[in-house]
Amino acid sequence: ICVEMQRPTPSRADTIGPWLDSLGFLSWVGSITMSALVYLFSNDGLGPDGNPSQIKGWALLLSVFFSEHLYLVVRWAVALAISKTDSPGRQKERRERFAVRQQYFKESLDQTSRLPPISEKAEDLNFTREKLEEDARQSSLNGSSTEQRFWGRQRSAGEVAVVGKGMIARALPDGSGEAKKEL
Repeated sequence: ICVEMQRPTPSRADTIGPWLDSLGFLSWVGSITMSALVYLFSNDGLGPDGNPSQIKGWALLLSVFFSEHLYLVVRWAVALAISKTDSPGRQKERRERFAVRQQYFKESLDQTSRLPPISEKAEDLNFTREKLEEDARQSSLNGSSTEQRFWGRQRSAGEVAVVGKGMIARALPDGSGEAKKEL
């Protein structure tokens, strides 16, 4: 008996698991039972033999209904109050997630700082219609595919910036580009 019937080795658990639903159900049934008992034995309504007298079914159901709703409101309020308070573990987890996001953000900024700057110098951006036509003629002589011609239109990031700036300037109404204030 001493060897076979020993207590099991205890192990730590984070939650009570399936018992949580069972305890919630028992507390709900208890609230209904208590309201029925309070109704049955209120106002010292005992008959001559000690049993309750003048029980009305609608009044009993009404008291059970109100107590059940009172139980649900109190349960919701307690759950809301508990969810608003942070445990030290949740605070630590939130800080760790924030630190990870901050690290990702710093890494992405580091990668953008490694990109070459877009130069807008006149010698880098000296492209004319004739030069573009010559590039198009050379690419057609090489027998390039449609995809290569599409992706090879602008040769440098500077050309892309200048073309984009020109498109934005053309899209703005007259004089509104200069009147814009920066924050």
